[in-house]
Amino acid sequence: MAPRPSNYDRLVSAESNQPGDLEALRRRLDEVEEALAHLESGDYGRCVSCGRDIPEERLSSDPLVRLCLSCAFARREENRGGA
Repeated sequence: MAPRPSNYDRLVSAESNQPGDLEALRRRLDEVEEALAHLESGDYGRCVSCGRDIPEERLSSDPLVRLCLSCAFARREENRGGA
């Protein structure tokens, strides 16, 4: 029996014909590498904007999150042209 491809192998081979999707995978990999760097430096789980701790529940839902909810909402409003 041939070995089964890993999830990563299936994802890359499925997406490799679609440049936009491959770029999204590259961005996600960059996010993972950045989170690992924060973990190694002891900064993982701290908002990169205000420095406050990000609640464990938020990190559990997305381990790569970089902003606390307050800063995420503020940034969203800025991007919308609100605040």
